[in-house]
Amino acid sequence: MPNSRPRPRRGARSGAGAAGRDELVSRSLRSAEHCLSAQDFGTAYAHYLLVLSLAPELKDDVKNNGSTQVWFL
Repeated sequence: MPNSRPRPRRGARSGAGAAGRDELVSRSLRSAEHCLSAQDFGTAYAHYLLVLSLAPELKDDVKNNGSTQVWFL
């Protein structure tokens, strides 16, 4: 059996894993806002996509942000 070790469930998050995810989401949001202010729209879009893939529960918050409304209409 090549894969005899049980794999952790995807939905189960360890404390350190969740903290790392939250930090990445926070930094990506800040980077996206910084990129928008510098009019680097492609990079901002990439940061927002990362945020939404890691934390889909933030979709409404990102969507209702005044600076991102044009992307999510």
